[in-house]
Amino acid sequence: MTIFCSRALASLAQVSGAALTAEKAGKMLDAMARTDFSVADESSEGTLSELLQCAERVIRSIGDDDKAEFMVYLKESIHPEEENSPKSKHLSLYIRYAGMHASTFDSDEDELEELGIQTELVEMLMEFYCHSDSEVLGAVVEAIDKVIKSLKKEAQVCIVPCLHKTLNKVVASYKERLGLQRHDEVAVPAICEAKGIAPLMATYIQGLLTGTPEARVLSGLCRERIVSIATPEALKPYVVQATGPLIRSFAGPSHLIGTDVKIAILSTLSAILLKGAPSCKPFVPQLQTTFVKALQDPSSAVRN
Repeated sequence: MTIFCSRALASLAQVSGAALTAEKAGKMLDAMARTDFSVADESSEGTLSELLQCAERVIRSIGDDDKAEFMVYLKESIHPEEENSPKSKHLSLYIRYAGMHASTFDSDEDELEELGIQTELVEMLMEFYCHSDSEVLGAVVEAIDKVIKSLKKEAQVCIVPCLHKTLNKVVASYKERLGLQRHDEVAVPAICEAKGIAPLMATYIQGLLTGTPEARVLSGLCRERIVSIATPEALKPYVVQATGPLIRSFAGPSHLIGTDVKIAILSTLSAILLKGAPSCKPFVPQLQTTFVKALQDPSSAVRN
């Protein structure tokens, strides 16, 4: 398979209309995955970039009625039944296909169905957060970012429970694989990748600021989890972005903030201080005010 053939397939997909089914698109993408771009030189980088552009043209040509069926193709490609499946050699590419698929959701129709597909994508992609291959990790971070950005702000709040459950599952599985105990600290590889924290942090901020009381609690817990599984170096660029909204949320009228939300905010701030203290210097006055306010809270659970 050559890049010339990939261009031809992409052009064919764009003019196929309703004739381009999920099955046919999958066969085109499988063929593109076999394009030879493994040689590490400047020309191969250009080939890979162009290949991804061709693949995105095919994926964007898939009709709305076939998007759910295309998800089946993605799941089978990313988790092939055969352990030594040829597709496993191109895992990072199929993961990028999943991110491209998420970016095609831009209509206002069938929002509930689309949210379900995007939630499924998040769960599927986060399973690779602890993969040993750096190329796969980079592809996962890129794909998750595309999924999150494809969601409206109010929809981002809706996937907070999914992120909370899936992230806990991923961390528990990784600790078990490393032979660690439940309360041992561990750095999750994808979280420590460049921009690995960004998409999740943006979602949790949205959940904390605009979510229901339950979503706000989960958002706080998730942010605390992110802090605990990131290295200080990976966390450093996000300390300001994480700390500011937490302080502002706690500064609101005390009776309007639930006890569980207050506890989640304080726990996250404590975790940030323990791991990213040097970067918290600009917030020292506000942090002092926040913790003094917590000591004066009528709830003993908050004070303690």
